[in-house]
Amino acid sequence: MPALELDPTGEVITERQLHRQRTRAGWRIGDARHVDLVRYVAWLVQVRHAPRPEPDLAAAAPDLAEAAQGAAALGSRGKQMAGHGQKITRKQEALIAALLTESTYAAAAVKAGIGQTTLYR
Repeated sequence: MPALELDPTGEVITERQLHRQRTRAGWRIGDARHVDLVRYVAWLVQVRHAPRPEPDLAAAAPDLAEAAQGAAALGSRGKQMAGHGQKITRKQEALIAALLTESTYAAAAVKAGIGQTTLYR
């Protein structure tokens, strides 16, 4: 059964979404048994228009570089294990490392030396 059904075409918000939002809002939108619709909408507007913190890219960069080096090291093993596994090429290794370090697909494709269309294959 929908939590809020204001439109006959279907539910507007699920029980799970309402529960999550009530948990986040606490007593600001009503008491334990009732939700004040005006307070609830005001809280939603406040949350929606609150400024979002800027991500700290400087702190994430060393982790990405380390992950890229690890991925490149895994891909460039001298011996492959026996079996049906497919070996990856040098360009594929470079692309994996670039995808881990660059912020966009286009930048990763340029860094790996391949076209952006080839990246999606």
